[in-house]
Parts: sequence; C-alpha cells; structure tokens
Amino acid sequence: MSSLWSTFTAATQPRAGIPLVIPAFDYTGLVWLSTSRELHEVDFDLTDPFTLDFPIIPEDSWTFVLALRLADGTRYKLTEHPDDDLHYPMYNGEIIDQAFSVEIWSTNNSTAELTADLELPTNNTENIIDCCEDLTATTYDGTLDEDIYALLDTDSGDEDIILIIDAPPTPPPATGTYVNYYGKLSVTSPTGGQVATLSSFTEADVARTYAFSAGAGYAYFCCPDTETPPTSLTVAGFDMVLAGTAQGYSSIASGLRYRTVTVGATVYKVYRSYYQLGGSFNLVVI
Repeated sequence: MSSLWSTFTAATQPRAGIPLVIPAFDYTGLVWLSTSRELHEVDFDLTDPFTLDFPIIPEDSWTFVLALRLADGTRYKLTEHPDDDLHYPMYNGEIIDQAFSVEIWSTNNSTAELTADLELPTNNTENIIDCCEDLTATTYDGTLDEDIYALLDTDSGDEDIILIIDAPPTPPPATGTYVNYYGKLSVTSPTGGQVATLSSFTEADVARTYAFSAGAGYAYFCCPDTETPPTSLTVAGFDMVLAGTAQGYSSIASGLRYRTVTVGATVYKVYRSYYQLGGSFNLVVI
C-alpha cells in the first residue's frame, strides 16, 4: 500500500461465535511525526450485538496499534505498543451494538505490517443464567422429625435436642509445601486479608498453570517470601506486563517486580498485572 490512509469494507460481518477478520496489510516508509496516526481501517456493519474476546495479546513483531471506533465516535484501544502515542481507554468487554470500524494506528516505527489475515474471537453479549427453568418453592418431604429422633442415643424424642457439628479445622500445609494465592482484585495494593480471599493451591513450588475467570480486575499471583520466586509469568505465551516501581512494586527477584504483604503470619511476594484484565485466561508460572 502506497497511500498514507486506506479503508476496507469487510465482506463477512462478525457476530457472536463468528470471528472478526482484519485483512493483512503492509505499510513501509512511515515517518514518525511525534504522534500516532491512523493508517488503515476496516468498516463493519452489524447483524447482532456481540463482544470481543479480550485481552488481545499482540505479537512481538507488531509495530502498530489496533483500535475500535463505534458509529457514535467512541474509541477504545484493542492493543498497546511501547512506541504508540494513542490516548484512549482499553477495550474491556463493552458490548458492540452498532456499526463500527477497526483502525490500525502507527507507532514510532517505519513499517506497519500484518502478514496474514487476523481473526479476533467474538462472544455472546450476556451470560447464560437460565440454567434452571423451574425455581419454584417446593415442600420438603424427606425424613420426618420423629424418624430422626429415633436415631438419636436417647428415647426422649425431645425436640430441644440440638446436634452441633463443628467443621474440621483447616490443616496446616505439609512440610516442604507452600500456599500460593492467585486471582483478580479491583484494588491496586491489596492487604493481607484481601490476598487471603483469592483462590489458592498448596504446592511444593510455584510452577503451575493457574486458571483465571472472566471479570474485570488486576491479576495477582502471590507466593511466600521463603518460597523460590517465579522466573516467568506468561499469558498465551507472552510475558504478563507487571506493575512496577511507579505503582509501588519496587522489589525485584528473577527480573520480576513485586511488593510484600503479610498474610496471617507469613510474608508474601505479591505480583500484579499492570492493566486490569477482564477476560478468562491461564497464567503460566515458572
């Protein structure tokens, strides 16, 4: 492509379950003018509302930024690049219910190339909550009280008899194992009590694939300070961008930034994603 800006109308329109397709493009000889500029856009009509699967993890070779522009002019960034100068909010699962365009914006690079058509997965616009059709109240018709009394070690049948069954205490971790916490929180610097509300695994080391559910929030991984720290945290094969010194995560181990917090009586290393992540994904910790 020789022009500085071009547009393309998609032949196939996306909807839930049918991916949004961005055709390949190739721009060369670009000159950086101290700001990102729009190079190309793909225009889409709309058949049914849908959402995009997110976050969209860019390839290392991408020297451009993808953006979503709705018919009313609202714009969201779909990806980010260290050399872009595009100041719009990140897409966070907003419903697309009108005609829209996907834009390609330049970065501080001389080329912008997508070597093959790109497919972005789409989702339904609502969660399926009607799993149980009949939620009407029913009358309990199980074991009668007198049958229960007959099973007690008494012949009184006294209705005041109360059996108290305590839940068994949570056993401490076995020697040589550690409790690792993971999950999402909306806060930027959680307390020990908030960390303790996250999901947990008791393991001999940090290495594991941790499944994160959909829902907005910062992604957290926390391990005891005495445990060998992780050397890598990746999502879909890419390093997860972590909060750094400016966000209060100034300690570093194996090249990864973290802060410490005390959970119970144990000091934990807390690793946090730089951005809030709304989709479901697997975090691979090594």
